Amino acid sequence: MDDSQARSAASRSPAPPVDPLGRQALEQLLREGHCRDAIQLAEAASTNSIALRQQRPVDRLPLLVLADRQLAGRGRMGRQWYSDDGTLTFSLRLAADTLPLPAEQRPLVALAAGMGVADAVEYCVSPTRPQIKWPNDVYLGGRKVAGLLVETTDEGAAIVVGAGLNVTTDFSRAPAEVSQRATSIAAVASGGLSRYGLLPRVVAQMLSRIDQLVYQRADWLADYRLRCMLTGREVILRRPDRNVRGVVVGIDEHGALLLQTPAGAQAVHAGEIELV
Repeated sequence: MDDSQARSAASRSPAPPVDPLGRQALEQLLREGHCRDAIQLAEAASTNSIALRQQRPVDRLPLLVLADRQLAGRGRMGRQWYSDDGTLTFSLRLAADTLPLPAEQRPLVALAAGMGVADAVEYCVSPTRPQIKWPNDVYLGGRKVAGLLVETTDEGAAIVVGAGLNVTTDFSRAPAEVSQRATSIAAVASGGLSRYGLLPRVVAQMLSRIDQLVYQRADWLADYRLRCMLTGREVILRRPDRNVRGVVVGIDEHGALLLQTPAGAQAVHAGEIELV
């Protein structure tokens, strides 16, 4: 069989079956009303890319796109997210117009979603308290356990929140730079864990924190400040044109990182932060 014949045969092959536990979790989310529509795939390059392409009327949102295995998940700053069969990877497509937030405040959705993931992780590892590395990476014991990537459609009508959560992820085959800085919930929690057993709680907590951002901003901000792992720490802000070194002194009312530098105080709204 030559290459063209092999490709033709592969195109006729049936799609691999999806994980039935994932299907059960989606049915629970639909039944409880957290999501209005859902897609589950055995494999996907990127759930965010799929969610960005999906056209749904407002009454069919939130839409959840779930991949049993994500092959090329995207992280912040163009990084690829490592995942295996123990990693929970999904994206939520939300209607931007249903969130009564000014356009300039919509980036706060990324912070709120990260808070929701941290809440769900804490349920598994309490009394250990997950922290957030601004803006929305979730850390356990100084290692990254979850990351989020928030994107908007070209017309700005929808917000897509992609999440990768290391539930029982095995890092023995991961690149060294990943295994040295990442961890899983299973490494900290005791007892049996299932990525799809956790999915309904993660999604519900994310949506709850986004609602709190909209309707109880002061409470949401106070909770975020308590989880911020950077406050009081020396960091380097990496930007395309230059790097800035300083000490994080807090989070302002707009969700910006407050950085005290030799040149004075700065409010950081975007950028890559590296702990010194």
